[in-house]
Amino acid sequence: MIKNLFVLLIILPVFTYGITLENAIKYAKQHNLSIKSTYEEVNQAKAGKLSSISNFIPDISLNGSYTRLNETPFIEIPAMIPGQSPMTITMGNINNWDGKLQVQQPLFTWGKIFQGYKIAEDNLKSSQIKYSAKKDSLTIQVISIYYGAIMAKEFSTLMDNTIKDVSGHVEIVRKRYNEGQASKFDLLSAEAQLADLIPQKNRANNSYSLALKGFRMLLGNIDDTVFTPEGEISFREEKLNEDSLKHLALTNNYSVKILQLTKNIVERSVKIAKTANLPTLFGLFVYDYKWPDGMNERWKGSWAANLVVSCPLFNGGKTLSDIRKANSNLRIIELAEKQLNEGITMAVHSLYSNYNLALENCKAQKVNVMKAREALDIAKIQYDEGLITNTNYMDAEVGLMKANVYLLQSKYDAIVNYYQIKYITGNISEEK
Repeated sequence: MIKNLFVLLIILPVFTYGITLENAIKYAKQHNLSIKSTYEEVNQAKAGKLSSISNFIPDISLNGSYTRLNETPFIEIPAMIPGQSPMTITMGNINNWDGKLQVQQPLFTWGKIFQGYKIAEDNLKSSQIKYSAKKDSLTIQVISIYYGAIMAKEFSTLMDNTIKDVSGHVEIVRKRYNEGQASKFDLLSAEAQLADLIPQKNRANNSYSLALKGFRMLLGNIDDTVFTPEGEISFREEKLNEDSLKHLALTNNYSVKILQLTKNIVERSVKIAKTANLPTLFGLFVYDYKWPDGMNERWKGSWAANLVVSCPLFNGGKTLSDIRKANSNLRIIELAEKQLNEGITMAVHSLYSNYNLALENCKAQKVNVMKAREALDIAKIQYDEGLITNTNYMDAEVGLMKANVYLLQSKYDAIVNYYQIKYITGNISEEK
C-alpha cells in the first residue's frame, strides 16, 4: 500500500491522498527524522560492543624500519707495536633493516575487561529500548494528531452544516419580516447569530489546516499536497483495571527498563573502580627480524616472551575518588528509580481516571446530541407555528452544535487516553 502511494506521488504530485492510521504509522517510522537519528545511536552502541569484545583478543602489531647511516659503524684498535697503523674493524653496514612482530594479551585484570564488555552490552540494550520507545512515542504522536486532524475536519463540517441551517433560518425570518410576521429585532438577532458563527467556522478551518501541516511534518513529509487522514473518530471501549495497569507499567515501561540497565552499568562501574589499584598480568611476545646481524651481513630472527605485572602504587587518591563517585552515582540511580515508580503510578492513575471520564462523557454527550436534535426539530415546528421566539430557536440550533462538539471532544479524549495507557504500560505495539 505504501509503495503504491509513493508511485502515485511521483506521477501525480499535485493531488492529496487519504491515508489510513496503520499506513500513517508505518510511513512515519520509515521517514521521521527523529527515528532515523535514534537508530544511529543503536549503531553507535553496536560499535561500542564490538570494541569491548576486542579487549579479549590479543593486540598484534607489526613494525618495520629502514635506517641509513652517514658512515659504516667501526671500531679502531690502537697499534700494539710502535710504527704500525691502528686497526679498523667494521661493526655493521651503512644500510639497516628491522622488522618486529609484537603480540600483547591481557591475562588477568580482576574482571575489568569482562565488566567493560557487560557495560557495552547493557548500553546496546538500552539504546535498542530507547529506539523502541521512540517508535512507540511516534506512534502515539501520529495517533493523536491523526485523530486531531479528523476531529478538526468534522468540526469544520459541523460548522458548515450549522451555518447552512442558520442561513436557511435567517431567510425564513427575513421572509416573515417582509410579510410583517416578524420584528426587526428578530431579523437582526438571527443575522447576528449567523455572523457570530463565521469566525468560529474560520477558526475551525484554520485548525484543520494546521493539524494537516503538523500531521505531514510528523510523517516526515513537508509537501502540503500529499497525505490526509481518512476515516472518522471511532474507538472500542475496553474495561481496564487500574491495579493491573500499574503492575504492567512498573514492569514493562520503557523508562523503567532503561533505568534498570543504567543501574546495572553504574554497579559495574563501581566494581571496575574498586579494582583500579590491584595488579594486572599481561603476556608479551616479540619477534625481531633484522639485517645485518651485528658484524654478519645476513638476516637474523630472534624472539622473546614476557610476563608483565603492572601494579599502581600511588595515583594521588584518584582511585578512591572514582569509587566514591561511582557509589554516589549508584545512590542517585536508586533515588531516581523510586521517583520514577511513584511518577508512573501517578500517571497511570491519571490516565485511567481520564479515560473513564471520557467514556462517561461520550455516553452523556450521545444522549445530549439525541435530545438536542429532537429539541431542534420541535423548535422548527413551533417557530413556524409562532409558539416560540427566534431566540428560542437559535438556542436550540446552537445547543445541537455544542452537543456535537462536546461529543467529538469526548471521543478524542477517550482515544488519546487509551493509547497513552497502552504506551505507559509498554503495550502500544499490540494496538497498531
